[in-house]
Amino acid sequence: AFREELRQRSAKFLSNARKHLRGHRFRAVQAAAIEWLRQFEGPHQDMAEAIWRVRFHGLAAQVRPHTREAPDIASWLGTRTFFTELRHRPALMARIWPVHDRPEDFPEQDLRAHLLAQAARFGHPVIDLYAMVVNRLGTLSPGRQEATEGSEADAGRAHDFLDLLDRQRLAPVEEVGWSAYHELEALSAHHQLIMDTNLSDLQEATAPAQGEVAHRLGNLFAFQEPTGGMHGRVMKRQVQQFRMPGYPFVLVTTDLLQEGEDLHPFCSQVYHYGMSWTPSSMEQRIGRIDRVRSQTERRLTGNGEPAEEDRKLQVLYPHLQDTVEVLQVDRVLER
Repeated sequence: AFREELRQRSAKFLSNARKHLRGHRFRAVQAAAIEWLRQFEGPHQDMAEAIWRVRFHGLAAQVRPHTREAPDIASWLGTRTFFTELRHRPALMARIWPVHDRPEDFPEQDLRAHLLAQAARFGHPVIDLYAMVVNRLGTLSPGRQEATEGSEADAGRAHDFLDLLDRQRLAPVEEVGWSAYHELEALSAHHQLIMDTNLSDLQEATAPAQGEVAHRLGNLFAFQEPTGGMHGRVMKRQVQQFRMPGYPFVLVTTDLLQEGEDLHPFCSQVYHYGMSWTPSSMEQRIGRIDRVRSQTERRLTGNGEPAEEDRKLQVLYPHLQDTVEVLQVDRVLER
């Protein structure tokens, strides 16, 4: 009776398409269960209401016309995902997805989950994920799939990825280098700074719907290119990506970004290729990263250690010997 009631309730969250994607079926069963749970008084009603408002409110209207006959719910409600399995690893969870299971905290919890998922899809973690899947398959041949697919295979891949993140968490960074874990951990540790500098409108009371949030975050991480031109105008996506802990690591620009853009969240080095004509212009360039809540400030004030030279803001002036640039740099350093 329970399964049949849940199946019928899920129908209004599915379109009348001939075949429904796995993700759509999973979402429909989730929405039906949360809608049902929020109708009953009990210890889970408030959390169900919070989840409903953030994740599923308005979903039924988005998928019209609805299917007349919903497919069997199978085991969708018990599907194990990356996030369900992450909850069994409290040490790792505390570093990359620190959440509190309180109704008032669910909007932030959901936003953090979206941010983590998009970084895993488009950031450095996708490189580690690709290598992990190749190791599971044992081949680089295109089109090759695992012998068994479905929820169990998905859970297996989630476990492997979590194992990888745990190994990277415990290993010295000098040993593993920049890795998936380090990008996800930085996203979590500096969540509020990232939101304030890139996505402040998503924190407002009238924030976009859940589908729009996923779309916005997808656009933020997508199209990470080795090089990209601005052609006389500011490309907001490239600047926003530079304000994230992942790629790109280097931003080469003309005076176009000299004013009006914050570049400080994860940058603490400025290379002046060519001297500006005015001192104020030089200060403006440095001011893009010499700011409150900058990476340099966090590094110097976070642990109370002495301010060693290599931990301070680095301002460098590359120049050619035996040219007038030597005199220009000397004059700047004197002043």
